Amino acid sequence: DAEVSDTSFESCCGMIAAMAMECGWSVGADAAKALYTGMVTDSGRFRYDCTNAQTFKLASFLIERPFNTNDIYKNLYADDLSMMQLRAKYTLKIQTTDSGVAYIYTPLDEAKSYGVDDFTLSRAMVGVMSDIRGIDTWVNFTESEAGVLCEIRSNKYNINPIATKYGGGGHQKASGATLKSKDEAMALLEDLKALSEENA
Repeated sequence: DAEVSDTSFESCCGMIAAMAMECGWSVGADAAKALYTGMVTDSGRFRYDCTNAQTFKLASFLIERPFNTNDIYKNLYADDLSMMQLRAKYTLKIQTTDSGVAYIYTPLDEAKSYGVDDFTLSRAMVGVMSDIRGIDTWVNFTESEAGVLCEIRSNKYNINPIATKYGGGGHQKASGATLKSKDEAMALLEDLKALSEENA
């Protein structure tokens, strides 16, 4: 019946680690490894804005336990050759706007030709546009039987209100929505361009 909410944490795992530390709970190696993994993934390897001094204090508390961080990173970033090849194809599909927005649009027939699920094409492929110099916002549009799946990311702007405008939601810098058509997708792209231009 209790609910705890504190947006100063980078992750739920970080909040649990803080509770464990403050309450003097016993934290074994397996629990510490699981909590540390959650903190690493939700903070984007300690790169997102939510990362702060508290994050590193808690990571230090957890890493005092006997587990190997190499085991975590090796499994997190290892991938099948087929997925690496798919990301390479998606990298070649990237388009950019003058306002610093990158985007990929995948029609339904093309999406089906890849032989992977909609979730993989939508959420897993949005990351191919991160870390491009001069690009602050990026969006991946994937046509599916359910509509046009849209994953939006930014390293600079709060894009959540735009996702919400189109019936979606999420976080300030990582949000998504399911759109009705390509026209609606292009309207959302225009909103992202306007957001970048207003804040340039």
